[in-house]
Amino acid sequence: SKAGKRVLVLEQHDQAGGCCHSFIDKGYEWDVGIHYIGEMGSPQTLNKTLLDQIADGQIEWAPLEDDFDVIQIGYDEKSRRYPVATGLEPWRSLLKKQFPDEGAAVDTYFDLLKSTSKSSTIHGALKLMPMWLVKIVLASGVLRLFTNLFKPEYTKCLLDVVTGLTNNKDLQTVFMYCWGDYGCPPSKSNF
Repeated sequence: SKAGKRVLVLEQHDQAGGCCHSFIDKGYEWDVGIHYIGEMGSPQTLNKTLLDQIADGQIEWAPLEDDFDVIQIGYDEKSRRYPVATGLEPWRSLLKKQFPDEGAAVDTYFDLLKSTSKSSTIHGALKLMPMWLVKIVLASGVLRLFTNLFKPEYTKCLLDVVTGLTNNKDLQTVFMYCWGDYGCPPSKSNF
């Protein structure tokens, strides 16, 4: 609409807003909103640039706390808590302290995160293209020449990738904890 075009908003729920609305069920109010968004700080990232464009730069982003999330496994005195540090390198270092015998698994996990994140722009571009063009691009094999979209970590589910890295159940849980944000179990979501 900023460009003077008409816009149609489709919403399958009975209330517009997606993850940005709340509802009341059995007397309890639920807020399904987004609880954190990454890559909104400095330096300027593609995500921040796009949101700044959409919102005319009117959104002020607060930085996340150093340990912005905590993974708790178990209950009561048997529970184990693993903070999640802001930034990949601080989190990698923290995990190596929490799981000193799992350094190789931690390094491989973070290497895979970096490798797969490099293709997120390609994923976004493919979603914006008409389907007939996507089919031509995929059939041509041209993506194999300059992306890593066909590496094993893209063809396996998250559960298979993570269980292939370590047998430590707590570390597996830590590696997979945020996939709940996407509404799919690790056996049904890509890495």
